[in-house]
Amino acid sequence: MLSEAQLKVLIHRVESRIPDRIKEFYENPKNRMLVATKYGADKIFLDPSLLKFTVADPATGKYRCDMILLSVFKSLWNIHRNTKKPKSYYMSILNRAKDLYKEVGCQDILDDKFNISDKFNISQLH
Repeated sequence: MLSEAQLKVLIHRVESRIPDRIKEFYENPKNRMLVATKYGADKIFLDPSLLKFTVADPATGKYRCDMILLSVFKSLWNIHRNTKKPKSYYMSILNRAKDLYKEVGCQDILDDKFNISDKFNISQLH
């Protein structure tokens, strides 16, 4: 299991790879609503009811493995912290992110980009 400190480092590492245009776009709640309407909230967000945990590029609607991986790490980080939401909420996000990670084939795409596959297997994270 990854420690909270390791998760923070991984979150920072992945966030730094996501283009600023995407991060800035999703900061605005109105923009979140726009992409939810355009592409479908279920496709863009792992929590479509709250428009949280984005996993797709807002310009194309295509999944981005770095954003899926970020959702994995952020959900894990929240599972280990005391938050307002129950741990089961973050477990469901984690499971959805891991399933999408496999479905999209992110392991092959991210091996070279982040060089983290030798440290752990996404499917074994909990």
